[in-house]
Amino acid sequence: MQHTALLRGASACALVLASLASAEAQVALPQIVIGAPHRPAAPTAPPPTPPTPEKAGDAAVVTQKEIDKERPAVADTTKLLENTPGVSMYEAGGVSRLPAIHGMADDRLKIIVGGVQPTAACANHMNPPLSYIDPNNVQRIEVFSGVMPVSRGGDSIGGSIIVTPRQPAFAPPPGAPLPPPAVAPVEPFLLGSPYPPFLPFTGQGLRFGNQNELLATGVVSAFFRTNNNGISVSGTTNVATDHWSVLYNGAWSRATDYHQGDNGPKVLSTNFISEQHSLTGAYQNNGHLFTIRGAVEHIPYQGFPNQRMDMTGNRGYTAEAKYLGAYDWGLVDARAFWHHVTHTMGFLYDKQPANMPMNTIAHDFGYSIKTEIPFTQLSGHDLLRLGSEYHGFRLKDWWEPVYSSTMMMMGPFTYWNINNGDRNHVGHYAEWEAAWTPQWSTLLGVRNDVVWMTTGNAYPYDPRSSIPMGMMGGMGGGMGGGMGGMGMMMYMANPDATAAQIFNARNHARTDVNFDMVARARYQPDAVSTYEVGYSRKTRSPNLYERYAWGVGSMATAMVNWFGDLNGYTGNLDLKPEVAHTVGIVGSWIDPAGNWEARVNPYYSYTPTHWKGEEIGCRRADNGFV
Repeated sequence: MQHTALLRGASACALVLASLASAEAQVALPQIVIGAPHRPAAPTAPPPTPPTPEKAGDAAVVTQKEIDKERPAVADTTKLLENTPGVSMYEAGGVSRLPAIHGMADDRLKIIVGGVQPTAACANHMNPPLSYIDPNNVQRIEVFSGVMPVSRGGDSIGGSIIVTPRQPAFAPPPGAPLPPPAVAPVEPFLLGSPYPPFLPFTGQGLRFGNQNELLATGVVSAFFRTNNNGISVSGTTNVATDHWSVLYNGAWSRATDYHQGDNGPKVLSTNFISEQHSLTGAYQNNGHLFTIRGAVEHIPYQGFPNQRMDMTGNRGYTAEAKYLGAYDWGLVDARAFWHHVTHTMGFLYDKQPANMPMNTIAHDFGYSIKTEIPFTQLSGHDLLRLGSEYHGFRLKDWWEPVYSSTMMMMGPFTYWNINNGDRNHVGHYAEWEAAWTPQWSTLLGVRNDVVWMTTGNAYPYDPRSSIPMGMMGGMGGGMGGGMGGMGMMMYMANPDATAAQIFNARNHARTDVNFDMVARARYQPDAVSTYEVGYSRKTRSPNLYERYAWGVGSMATAMVNWFGDLNGYTGNLDLKPEVAHTVGIVGSWIDPAGNWEARVNPYYSYTPTHWKGEEIGCRRADNGFV
């Protein structure tokens, strides 16, 4: 079923309340020029600036202008990528579509929301990373595909999607003159835009305080869609001084099952409710920015037409701390994050009436430290990037027993799908970017990632290899009625019990040592055309479900299906990391006035496998057995 059949309907309300004032009155942390206060200007013409990964190659940036074309008419952040070259999406829940880059999706992509790396904590991956941020709260999206920098990858082979939430803005001192809007930058700077485009009005804003040191701005928007009775309300407010800022963003969306076109029938399992809130506090001073962000996401229910089950509850809590600072030797970007999820799968009214709870509790936590150091040793205009990252993931996935005549096989004990799963990833990288001439530049990078994981023992619903099903009817009569009835007990095979015994007899701990690299050259003869060629080696270790989902029975495998194809899957303890070798060529031509752009990006990606037949990746069980 395709959610794309959804009509946008009437975007009946697009309310922008100007009761709070203008974004133009706010200023963010000014652009940082590394080392500028400590180095005199060169006596000759300024050298060419080395290209940044965000602007080079097959990377794409979804800017505020493009986001505004879709907002507020969409409730799923993944839909903001719909027009990005090379990006498609899996149609799933109303706010839980999964993006794909060049045909690779889900855990083959590295998706970062702010500084947080949320993991899909569900056997069917109903809560992907992009479901934890509302489109109204998105300021910028960067999409990296093909030959990508090692500083933007790690433990992924398909590409990276980096989402920047709305950044806090700061007020100018009271009475300070406001610069004209014409000098506003086209693209938001890393530390936030001085002119947040989501606040469209000009003016001095609402001032508070004894000396009018506080500036408040805000916006509220809403829409209604007739096809699925879709309603969405979102709001943002920012209160700031010249050093302090507090930003709040909230959104609520709901939709019923939509209908097919031409007054067609209802498409079941397409309803949802989603609620999100985030609060960000920031302090900036003299080239340094400190930010703390907290977020809460709640989805009471969400239908999935491509799965055998639905989401009957999902609640996520996020905390993130960030420091950005400029020094005479370079730039520092340090972040730490924590993410907690409680998730429940079950059945909504249109699938079946019986309850079948499947529960998940998960934690993501980690850090990233990045530095950019300019130096002039080789090409004369070099930039060295060094980084260290850690991502820990803990997962409990269990299915409670069900006492029902229609589900008599689901008991009498709890089924542990992933019992205290533990996955850890540590990565370090070095990347050298050099501008040799005004036309030629290169990028070289190496990366090492160590991934180690383990899990506890498996427990099926019933540990018996054969389950008694009752007595077969007896033989009556006999000579003179002297022989009584005889019966025979019937048994049904329980393949999950045997699979659990085999799984528990093996060592579950696995460690992968992975290596990535990239080499890319860029030629820009003029302001219109750019040409690039590059090679990359990228590696990804299996996720917890791919290695540790152990059930082989028809019901167990049917409930483990993050591909959304209604097949059943079971894991494989002996899976090896995936390695992708990619060669890409890019030719791009752009009008300096910004009226048109053309790009050609042929690429070839090869991922060798260590397995044969149906043991490539996860084994598929169409009929319940592998």
